[in-house]
Amino acid sequence: MRLLAVHPGPLMYTKIYLRLEPLGLELVAAAARKAGHQVQLIDLQAETHEDYAKLVDHWQPDVVAFSCNYLANVPEIIDLSKLTRAKRPHTFVLVGGHSASFIAQELLEHAGGAIDCVVKGEGEASVAQLLEAVEHDRRSVTQVAGVVTLDGEGPPARLVENLDELVPARDLLRHRRRYFLGTLDDKIELNRRMNETLEAMARALFKSWFVDFDPVRAKAEGRDPGLPRSVADLFPDRFEDSELGEIPAGWDVGSVDDEFDLTMGQSPPGETYNEAGEGLPFYQGRADFGFRFPTLRVY
Repeated sequence: MRLLAVHPGPLMYTKIYLRLEPLGLELVAAAARKAGHQVQLIDLQAETHEDYAKLVDHWQPDVVAFSCNYLANVPEIIDLSKLTRAKRPHTFVLVGGHSASFIAQELLEHAGGAIDCVVKGEGEASVAQLLEAVEHDRRSVTQVAGVVTLDGEGPPARLVENLDELVPARDLLRHRRRYFLGTLDDKIELNRRMNETLEAMARALFKSWFVDFDPVRAKAEGRDPGLPRSVADLFPDRFEDSELGEIPAGWDVGSVDDEFDLTMGQSPPGETYNEAGEGLPFYQGRADFGFRFPTLRVY
């Protein structure tokens, strides 16, 4: 079957500054596609009613599923349902979303027959069974969990059993660049690659200095370690034996407990704090951490 998933148009604030990707509808689309159905998705936050009408005419969906997460979208959804019914009388029209779940009966009555059912709860848990009922026996849709029609209501809505089973069908989104996060994709990807490069450099540097002891080996062999003088002077020019094998001369084998006193799970007693600079600096969450560097406040 051909399922057209529809997100309604923008509310005032989403139109002005915050247009978010319809991940919930993408999950429903993914569940339908996993069950073997053809799926398309149109988001009227980023497209127009004319685009929707053209898609209905061209693709001729068997089922149209509207997402209703805000009560303010109800009039638009009813109007589009009536438009769909006029264009394709046999297309099955359903509405889901948390707002629709609370007003299912009222929504059906106001639609005047343009909406066939409302799906309560998580649509991705019921959509496969519902589409099967629509395809083979529409009278059986009231046997599907969470379904409400003017003629009856199915069993209580089910929850998704495993959140890891589905990944949103983001590839169905037709205009990713029109979303709040979509405009940041290039920067996010660039930052991700920069972080990967910096992490690889840090790992290589750590391994060279503190696992392979390359600067020490270079100095022991009379070679230039290739480091600034101030850094190279920190490394010895010979090795000595230890329980772990050869280590740089003057270095010790120990554990974290040998070097640090660790306090986990709670702050030190209040009477131990001072602002006179006595003891060790103590950093406490947001109070001491600014934009980039911590601020010395108490000791």
